Amino acid sequence: MMETAHRPAHLMGLTDRMWTPMTPSVVLVLRAYYLALLASLEFLSMCVSAEFIHGLFFKPAEVRRKLLLLLEDMDCTKPLHLNMYLVLLKKLPAEDTSLAAEEFDSLLRPLPDLCSLYRQDQEICAAVLLGLLPSIRSLGRTQDQHNDMRHVQGALLQVVSGFCILGRTGKCTAIVKVALIHCLLALLEADPCCKWAVLTLREEELPVSVILPSHLSDSHRHVRMLAAMTVERLFLQITPDSLEKRKMLPLKCQQTAFENVYLKAQEGMSIQKSSSPEDPCDETFNRKATLLKNVSVVLCCSPVCEKQSLFTLFQSYKENNIEEPLIKKKLIITDCRLNEQDAVYSRTNRELDPAPNPTLLQLLCHQSHTGLPQQMSQCQSQVPGGHFIQDSDLHPEDPAGGVSESS
Repeated sequence: MMETAHRPAHLMGLTDRMWTPMTPSVVLVLRAYYLALLASLEFLSMCVSAEFIHGLFFKPAEVRRKLLLLLEDMDCTKPLHLNMYLVLLKKLPAEDTSLAAEEFDSLLRPLPDLCSLYRQDQEICAAVLLGLLPSIRSLGRTQDQHNDMRHVQGALLQVVSGFCILGRTGKCTAIVKVALIHCLLALLEADPCCKWAVLTLREEELPVSVILPSHLSDSHRHVRMLAAMTVERLFLQITPDSLEKRKMLPLKCQQTAFENVYLKAQEGMSIQKSSSPEDPCDETFNRKATLLKNVSVVLCCSPVCEKQSLFTLFQSYKENNIEEPLIKKKLIITDCRLNEQDAVYSRTNRELDPAPNPTLLQLLCHQSHTGLPQQMSQCQSQVPGGHFIQDSDLHPEDPAGGVSESS
């Protein structure tokens, strides 16, 4: 019998019988067979995960138990077994049903060995992280079973913590970091106040709300921009199944989130010498765009941190040399979005601040201090109405002053 190392990669470990050289037609047949097997496994997973319907000719719980039994004999060094596990990991924890704690134990048991085995394979690492999303979201729907799911939460947090450590040491590419951000976002949706969504990094326990903003200073622009687009989850409680229902997080959480976002966004403005981008001018522009995106998102979702965000714009103009037209363009876009939100809030019963707020451009038109560019102070708001704040509400020497629940 030939050694496994001498087999073609697409056939390695796919059969226990004696391996012999195969013709291209046989290889194609085997590929089709294994693809059909994976498709059948995915179909069965979807059947047992759907909402219970009377009159079925099978018992979903029994089929699910047999599918989980497959994991006991799986060898994730074999490509077929690896793909079978990824299918079960992604499809069994469906939105319509929640797995029991024992079923989660069986499903997540192979994870530590699998991650250790493939930690240098970036595509598999990304696939594993994305495969965790259904399990994380399922935990968010089982808050009443918090005690029973405590060890399940620990197993998931351990895996995510491991990838965060790898990311900090520079051993993860952008594809893994993007998948990691999606996991952190799912954890925030499951536990917005981070009561249990706490990761352990080198004996340091950090809530997910602190780790997510750290990607704003990442060396890769796609990672930075994705992190910027998820910043609102640090200020609002949003669930995937009801995106229109939003609730403000506590004041302390919002203020802490703003500090973390601001610090990491400022770190992201500096280009490390080791990165040496191909086009420094383009890289600088991308970093400025990320910073402005962060400020815009905070302005749109957090009235509490609105004045601090405005001051950040002025500070960025002076310290980061962000061009006036770029800031002006972002302000106009943000102003339009805020007015759209005000129109929607007037027609819905959301738990956000119902009081009418002045538009950004109206605020800027009525501020006069040395840190404000003249072109920006001459902008005209296209939406009339609204009240104005005083100059003392936005003083350059006190960026944190004047912030309250009603701001």
